[in-house]
Amino acid sequence: MSFINIFKKNLKSPSLLTLVLVIGLARLADTIILPALPQISLDFGVSANVAQLSLSVYLTAVCLTFLVWGYLIDQFGRRSAFIASSIIFLCGSLLCFISWSYEVFFIGRFVQGVGSSAASVLVQTLARDVYHGEKRARVYATMGMLVPFVPALGPFFGGIIDEVFHWRVVFLFSFLSSAVFTVFFYLRVAETQNKNSKQAEVKLKTVIRLLSKDHEFVGFFLLMGCVLSVTTVNASETSFLFIQLFGFSSGQFGILGAGIALMSAVGGFLSKRMLSQGVQSLLIIRWALRGWVSVAFFYLIMALLKLTSPEIGYFGLVSNVILISLMGLLGGVMGPNAVYGVSYKHPQQAGTVSAVFTLGYFLVGNIASIIISLLHNGAQYALPIVHCLIVVSAVLFYAFFLRSKKSGAAGEN
Repeated sequence: MSFINIFKKNLKSPSLLTLVLVIGLARLADTIILPALPQISLDFGVSANVAQLSLSVYLTAVCLTFLVWGYLIDQFGRRSAFIASSIIFLCGSLLCFISWSYEVFFIGRFVQGVGSSAASVLVQTLARDVYHGEKRARVYATMGMLVPFVPALGPFFGGIIDEVFHWRVVFLFSFLSSAVFTVFFYLRVAETQNKNSKQAEVKLKTVIRLLSKDHEFVGFFLLMGCVLSVTTVNASETSFLFIQLFGFSSGQFGILGAGIALMSAVGGFLSKRMLSQGVQSLLIIRWALRGWVSVAFFYLIMALLKLTSPEIGYFGLVSNVILISLMGLLGGVMGPNAVYGVSYKHPQQAGTVSAVFTLGYFLVGNIASIIISLLHNGAQYALPIVHCLIVVSAVLFYAFFLRSKKSGAAGEN
């Protein structure tokens, strides 16, 4: 009996921690380079706007391949799709590590995005395979609480690595951590796909047509897109805000950025507590939206009055940190409930439905990342302006697609 066969006998369904690491390590690639962006722009001799576009390149690759991964997950199984995506991600990380020009760096980030895009689709699909009913809702809420911890460590590790070593070592770190987890997944995690579902013919056009007519599905993916948009613009802009305007070092920003990112985890915790007390998902979303409106427009007013400016000193710094953190916290409250809202759609095509949903909200997030890169001019106004645009969009999406719904989620009707 071979060494690998010994492990294959002990394959198990993925634990909650495994699901968190699948998506968390992919999100780590989003955030770990943030403290290094100013130095990357200097090393390659490009502007800050161009450096920020590396995040847009990454997200574009993610968006372009969601549907492909959804099809592969349904047709060839969860394990095979994960291993293939991990190999692609490892190749992209290696290319970024050895990149000799910004064009090559862009290509590496694109390849990374292709590999990491499977994670969001895969986690939703695995959760649908393994958990059912109200337990699934609690699992999504718990993941919403735990998942942000991993990418929140990204700015911390990225800042320390950039300051002590070099930004290229950031990609070596991504390569090694992903490689270790891929080996663990291969040796310990069983295939979860129902054998009968493999026989279901996946007609992508049919699924997309059905989902596009489902107002509830569209509403939830647009709201999730707004949640991702807040996370994306915060990640993209804060490194320049605190490093260039407030004079933080990469290491100092890494610690601050980790704290800000962890507020999403606090939001997930609050969401879980409310769900455990019987509060419906749509009611939680409605409360979070009201909070978003208040915080976003208060932030814009503060910025226009120059009360968030570095010239104000400590008060300006604290104001930025608190308001940005509150936007992330409220997004953490809303996100798990939006994901749960679509978790009952077309169970035999779980991978494809998850891919369409994830594609939709990542496209919204990618648009936000492009807008913030275009608006970036070294001033303090770009972030609160984009926050307000996102919040107004979220309110309109809720009003048009979800306001008439009475239940807490799609599957409860």
